[in-house]
Amino acid sequence: MFLKSLCLLLLFLTSFAASHPKQRFRWKDIKYVYLFGDSYSFVDGTYGFGTYRSETFEINSGKNYMGWATKLDFTPEQLLSNAILPNKTSSGGANWIEHLTGCYEGLPTHCHPQLWNFAHGGADISASILPRRLITTVQIGDQVQQWLDYAADILPRPHGKTLTVWWVGINDCADITRNATITDVDAFIDADLEAYFGLVETTARNKLHAHLFLNVPPIDLSPFGKTFTTGPESLRKTIHKFNKKFAARAAKYAKDNPDQVVLTFDAASVFEDVLSHPAKFGFKDTTQYVPNLVYQDAPDREGLFWNNDEHPSEPVHRILAEAVEEYLRRVDL
Repeated sequence: MFLKSLCLLLLFLTSFAASHPKQRFRWKDIKYVYLFGDSYSFVDGTYGFGTYRSETFEINSGKNYMGWATKLDFTPEQLLSNAILPNKTSSGGANWIEHLTGCYEGLPTHCHPQLWNFAHGGADISASILPRRLITTVQIGDQVQQWLDYAADILPRPHGKTLTVWWVGINDCADITRNATITDVDAFIDADLEAYFGLVETTARNKLHAHLFLNVPPIDLSPFGKTFTTGPESLRKTIHKFNKKFAARAAKYAKDNPDQVVLTFDAASVFEDVLSHPAKFGFKDTTQYVPNLVYQDAPDREGLFWNNDEHPSEPVHRILAEAVEEYLRRVDL
């Protein structure tokens, strides 16, 4: 009887393992990339939302690929005919995810891998935790819901050939630091990250099982960081806390979901390396930027780390993309 029970138990465990196999990941096999994020990652599309405006000037680029908070819906026809518009990102040119995928313009279906980018400039993780910067801002939670409601049934996500990218938390760190009503930053970040990984779980329940996470770069070192009334040091502390807690939360998610691929990339270290050794990477200035309206009169613009008050220039995005690609090529699960 004991031997029979043991055999039945082993059969059950074998069946369970077979139904929940560890997903194989190789970057060269990826055909579909889905992205949720903010202005560091958005691309403009035919059905994107207007122009991107910083606090000091207008940038001639779209805020997202499709839709806005007051109009998240779109038809299958609109989705599949929505072309990525070239050089309309916060970098002033192409951004890191375009460099990584090689999907710079046109229909995502014509790219390899295909880039389906739901990021929106100004996005925080959840509107229930931090208020939208604008009524049109598509928060990360809205982006996931938008994908689920209007795209998930249309776009493929085959096992082993799909990667979901998350670059989240940049705006959260800034908005948390500037919000004087938040007295317990640690507890607030914990709640923010709980909402974040709740969204990750939602996508996983809907067959997005391979995830790449990027942490928050040192935006306290940007011209924008100097505008904080409490000084850039307060923003630096928030970023440090967020990244530390994020790393722990991502590790927990990986442990709790051994059947999924969970990859974390230290974007902050890439930024810190470039900012600490600018000449090595071809940068002449890491503290200033040239206002968009006079770009045509700034021949040395390519030597600037910052494209505007809080966003890095295209060369920085290219460096980041190269580092991410090197990391992904080393992964062989």
